[in-house]
Amino acid sequence: MTDLFTYRDNIEGKVGIGKLPDGLHPILNDIAKEYYNIIPDKSTTTYHTYYADLTGLLKTYFDKIQYNEFWYNICDNTHNCISQCVTEMNEIYYSNPKPNFEKTNLYGAAANLIPHKDCLLYNFYGIRFYRIIIGLTGGNNDTSTEFINLNLEHKINQGLLSRFITVVTF
Repeated sequence: MTDLFTYRDNIEGKVGIGKLPDGLHPILNDIAKEYYNIIPDKSTTTYHTYYADLTGLLKTYFDKIQYNEFWYNICDNTHNCISQCVTEMNEIYYSNPKPNFEKTNLYGAAANLIPHKDCLLYNFYGIRFYRIIIGLTGGNNDTSTEFINLNLEHKINQGLLSRFITVVTF
């Protein structure tokens, strides 16, 4: 079993930065192509679709990624682990920031382009929650995921992952 977490912190939790197996990259290409075709305005700064709203091939491709056996290793050698997708939170997200975006009107997208904590959860003793971001396309030089308190930054490109765990009340 491979440990998916590359950084560990008692307060911030566990973070993993890595990549999907190469065999899943063609599926990422399929998702990117299908999704790009349904974006109504390609010039928009952001656009997203929740998993529940996906249909047809796009949903089939998404399922091939989210239910792949690769994720079985996310339990981090814990014997009491129950691994289950929270499909209600899963989404495909199109990000198209413009150069010097911080000087423009960010109506509706400001929270996506400034430092913020993603996926705040209630405190449930003993529960660990993993949020995973997967890049669908390459060539990203503009947008980074930052783990500010760990002094980590990661530009997500095709097949690259930022995995992090929110550790709740331990």
